[in-house]
Amino acid sequence: MACMDLGTFISMSFSEMANEFRKLLNRDGLPEMIMEYDTTFNLGNYYVSWITSRFTEFMETEDSPMPTIGLACLIQLKKLQKAAIVNAIEKIFPNIPWARCYIFAWKDQKMKLRSLGIPSRSELGKYRSQFYELLHQKSYIEYGAVSRSFQRNSMNTEFATYFEKHIHPDMNSMGIWSLERYDEKYLLSTNRSESFNALLKRRFVKHRAYAEDEMILGSYEIVRRQFLRIRRARFRVGENWLLRHHLRHELGNIAISKELDSIHVEEGRGTEMVKYTICKIIP
Repeated sequence: MACMDLGTFISMSFSEMANEFRKLLNRDGLPEMIMEYDTTFNLGNYYVSWITSRFTEFMETEDSPMPTIGLACLIQLKKLQKAAIVNAIEKIFPNIPWARCYIFAWKDQKMKLRSLGIPSRSELGKYRSQFYELLHQKSYIEYGAVSRSFQRNSMNTEFATYFEKHIHPDMNSMGIWSLERYDEKYLLSTNRSESFNALLKRRFVKHRAYAEDEMILGSYEIVRRQFLRIRRARFRVGENWLLRHHLRHELGNIAISKELDSIHVEEGRGTEMVKYTICKIIP
């Protein structure tokens, strides 16, 4: 576990996941690493946000997406706005590319449309379809041409001005054409990190005003369980994540017996120790 005081917030990472993350960087046969930043939780005396990442040893399919791992959390004295987080990341990693979540981008547009007196479902549906059509253009040039056509022929004038100022600057990182360089077939959203956030919500649901050490230990428990699940999934035990074919080959055609660490499983008020043992033939 490592901490870094950044003045208005503290960044905390967990050593096991940090080490696994390093091993995934710049590896042949694996896609680009993508980190995601999403929900901020109010825990009473402070706020907490998580940075998550995809575990790229596993394949991405419609029925079995690759797992999302908790990489680091930010303990904030005050709730930070998106711009503050983006600026902080750009300051530390000036050349790292980033993309806005298209779902939240649409929510911002929908809020603006309603403020302009366009609340009907049919009208909102029209603007949503146009936005999704823009995201799925084959190139930035084609996006620009279609966008200008929409603004001239079907967009509310005030909304067109809003779109040009607040949405257009991020389109060249949100559009599907820009993601192909990272071997991404789908638009990026924070839906993946939402699944991780659901674990946090269940863990810290009872009341607010959690002490910092309670939050840290509870978060560590969640990350530790994730780490154990990934280790099990590498040997195709108990999970539906699909390891990439060349990594299965690297494991070899041998019998593997691997005992994993004990983890805590909360059931109601009680806690019991559960020990997992893997013993499986890798075909």
